[in-house]
Amino acid sequence: MKRRDKKKIMIIGGAVSLVLLITMASVAIFSGKSELEEEKIPGLEEFGEDFFDLSVVNVMVEDEQTLYWDISVPSNSTDIIVITGVQILMTWSDDENPPAFRPTYANTPDTFILSVEGIPLLGNGGGGEGDNSTNVTTTGVIRIASISNMGNTRVNLDALNNPILLKTTGNGSSNTTAQSEWEEGASEPGDTGLFINVTCIAGDIVSNRPALLMYTDNGDEVTMTIKVFYKSIPQEVLDNWIELNSRAETGG
Repeated sequence: MKRRDKKKIMIIGGAVSLVLLITMASVAIFSGKSELEEEKIPGLEEFGEDFFDLSVVNVMVEDEQTLYWDISVPSNSTDIIVITGVQILMTWSDDENPPAFRPTYANTPDTFILSVEGIPLLGNGGGGEGDNSTNVTTTGVIRIASISNMGNTRVNLDALNNPILLKTTGNGSSNTTAQSEWEEGASEPGDTGLFINVTCIAGDIVSNRPALLMYTDNGDEVTMTIKVFYKSIPQEVLDNWIELNSRAETGG
């Protein structure tokens, strides 16, 4: 074989080897990207929303009294519970009647203030980290309230874009334990990160004519139906969501 032919073969072989090296490098780079994409932490929006129901039946709220109901859910899971919404319907019956021998007297309607309040994952320009047993450090509070003297009122809290971290209790698998613990209400809120509060401003029985005598209304019993929407997520998903959204809030 001539020297010139050998040189051509060497050049062609080198070119083929170079092409193979480039191809192998490209495959390695793209497969590495695929592995990184597979390891990407899923976003909060990728988890489905679920709900549970709670109720309060005929609980007395006295005049100028405020009662609190902490929302919590028993869980034996290691996942984190974040609240995405709360819907509450409250009813009462203002059935105080004036004495039969006082025809000029009439009952003034009772006014109730119903609200739901929670600490969101992100506050006013701030945020924080937390686990399943502590509240997130934040400077903001979500509060939705309604005032009525019509015998019923409702509130709808939408926290889908800035959920509330909920502290779970016990090792149960249902809401029965949580409901039995708080169904009568408390004089102050607890530390679950989310609570309902009800205030009564009772209207007295008064005369429609000038009179010194007045009959006191002591308050009313309230009934509530409550629907709580939530997502159950791993801790790493929560931490990643807080980091990304905190950075977006601060423009970082």
